[in-house]
Amino acid sequence: MNYKDQLFIIKDRIFEKRNIILLSAMAFIFLILFSCLTIVSFSIENQKGIYSSEIGRTYRLYPTDEQETKVNEIKNIEHVEFFGNSKYLAENAFEVKEFDKNNEAGIVFVKPLVKAYDVKIKRGRNIENKYEIICSDTFYPHYYEDKLYKSLFVSGGKILNKEIKVKSQNEDLNEKEITLTIVGTYKNKFMEDSSFCHVNMNTFNEIARKYSGGFVSYYADGTIETTYSEYDNYIIRIDSKKNIEEVLTKLDDMNIEYEQVIYLDEGFIAILFFIPLFTGIIVILITISILYSFINKKINNRIHNFGILKSIGYEDKTITSININENILIIIISSLISFVLYLNILNYLKYTLLAEVTYGNYILNVPFISIILLLIILIFIIIKIIKSKLNKILKLSIQDLLEK
Repeated sequence: MNYKDQLFIIKDRIFEKRNIILLSAMAFIFLILFSCLTIVSFSIENQKGIYSSEIGRTYRLYPTDEQETKVNEIKNIEHVEFFGNSKYLAENAFEVKEFDKNNEAGIVFVKPLVKAYDVKIKRGRNIENKYEIICSDTFYPHYYEDKLYKSLFVSGGKILNKEIKVKSQNEDLNEKEITLTIVGTYKNKFMEDSSFCHVNMNTFNEIARKYSGGFVSYYADGTIETTYSEYDNYIIRIDSKKNIEEVLTKLDDMNIEYEQVIYLDEGFIAILFFIPLFTGIIVILITISILYSFINKKINNRIHNFGILKSIGYEDKTITSININENILIIIISSLISFVLYLNILNYLKYTLLAEVTYGNYILNVPFISIILLLIILIFIIIKIIKSKLNKILKLSIQDLLEK
């Protein structure tokens, strides 16, 4: 019997009460499993991303006054790809009226581009001259609070070659207005907010704060004096994850105090990984139990029908194939329903409860490979259950089957 003939039989069975219940239960179960796989994937991918990212390879140094003489020595440590003042670590926020929209003030965060290869240009070109700026390709030039608004995102194609005006925060330039030209957009960077842009070092020095802080003194004669404090520590960036230990060992030998710029909560990451993993395993075991129970009852209720099919010439192989394809179709339909719901829910959460994850460009991908593997495993289990059950039943004679 070809698949077209089998489908003719199967389509009448799909809407049986048992199959509708099974389809609904599996749709709900798949939704849970897809969510668990997404959380596990999120934990794994972001942990890898943190360790290999630029910020994950950046350390803040605290040399004492006596150790200042070792600055040149630190610069020349092998595998240190950048050494500089800690002001190059901080982003500076600027009001940009050109991006005002829907009563939301335009805000752009600017950082220096340490190395040209730190970004992957998508449109336009990289920075070549002073007063040029590149921004995230999926750009959100506003403050993020509790929720993101799709209407406030700007595509890179709409900001390319746009001129924006910023007021310098350099204490020596007295809020000088500077025009920056957006010459390119880059692929949004992991753990970098969607409102970020980059300029070269010279431009950053001119528009960014020169000092780490200041203290204002008021005198009896009416004079006011501002005393500024210099940045008193440094940052280094190591060229590769594999070389971190070697560089840190050298800093230890020099008695230089340091700390990683980003704090990684290993305990929280473990929770993100193991809880959904164990939940998923338990749900899979429950799913197998549900499938076995439904399929077992369904086959037992169809024994008489199997006798009729055999009496009119259907082979055991064909009967088994019909039942396997029927249940596989139920799994496929329920998984597709769940997947559509899952995508809509995920898309909604990305701009509400998970807005910070979206805004910060954390890795939140749909785990397609894991989902496909899950479906293959469940289909394989279904085939094994049906074959095991029908092999015993179909050995009975037609008379025995008709009498049951």
